[in-house]
Amino acid sequence: MKCGSTTLFRDLDASPSISFPAHKEPHNLLDDAVLSSQGKAEYSKLYKNAKPDQRLGDASTGYTKLPTHTGVPQRAKAVLGESIKLIYIIRNPIKRIESHYRHLQSRPNAKPTSLEEVLQSFPEVIDYSCYGKQLNAWRDIFPEENFHVMSLEKHEQSRESSTNQVCDHLGIPHCGHLVETEARWNSSLSKPVAQGPLAPIITSPFYRNNVRPLLGRGIRDLARRILLPKAKPASAVWTEATWELARGRLEADAALLASLTNGQFGLDPTWLKQPFLPLR
Repeated sequence: MKCGSTTLFRDLDASPSISFPAHKEPHNLLDDAVLSSQGKAEYSKLYKNAKPDQRLGDASTGYTKLPTHTGVPQRAKAVLGESIKLIYIIRNPIKRIESHYRHLQSRPNAKPTSLEEVLQSFPEVIDYSCYGKQLNAWRDIFPEENFHVMSLEKHEQSRESSTNQVCDHLGIPHCGHLVETEARWNSSLSKPVAQGPLAPIITSPFYRNNVRPLLGRGIRDLARRILLPKAKPASAVWTEATWELARGRLEADAALLASLTNGQFGLDPTWLKQPFLPLR
C-alpha cells in the first residue's frame, strides 16, 4: 500500500500477456471463504475474459498487511499452487508512512489529525512499512525463486527497463515500450477522492461488480479526473517522539529485509534517513 502498486499495475496492464480483473484489488485471498468450492469459483470468475495463454494478475495490496490480514500466503498456496510468481514493490519506509498518512487524511470526513496521533492510534501504519516482516511471511511458504522484489524509486527511474525485468520474472514478452512513462497513478498528493454526490454510487457493490467491468480503464480515468475532487494536501510533520516510535521498529525490520533480499534493500543509509524534525 502506497508503494507504487497502482503505477506498476497499470504498467503491467499494458501487456497483452497479462489479464487483470476489472478491479485492481479483488482481495479474495483475505478470507478463508476462498478455500471453498464457491469461493474458488468466485475468484476464477474474475478472469472469465482471460485468454488461455495469458498470465492472471492480482494486485491486492492487502496481501502484505500484517498484522491486519493473516494467512494470505497459506491461502495463496492452497488456491493457486506452489509455482505462482510473486512481485513485491516497496519504497523508502519513511516516505511510505508519510504517503499513508496523507491517504488517511484525504478520506471523506477525515478530521485533521497529526502524524503523531495517527501512528499512536493506528500502529499498522508503521507495520505496513516493515517490509521484512511482510515478505518473511511469504518466504515461509514459497521459495526465493518465486519472488521479484523491487522498489518504487528504482521503478520510477526507468519504468520501461524495470517493467521489462518484471516481465522476465513472469516469463512473458517485454512490454516496457507500452508503458505511459509520464503517467503517475494514485498519488496521495493528487489523487481523486470518492466524496460528494457520486461517492455512494462509485463505492457501491453494484457499481463495482456490474458497471465497472463494462467500462474501459481510460473511461474510468477520465471520469475520475473530471467528476471527483482532488485529495486535500496534508503535511506529515514528524516530532522526536514520532520518529522514535517508528525508528526502533523500522531499524530491526531493515536488517531482516536485507537478509531476505541479499542486501539489495535495507542497508543503504538513506533507507532510514531521519526525517526533518521541526525546531523546538
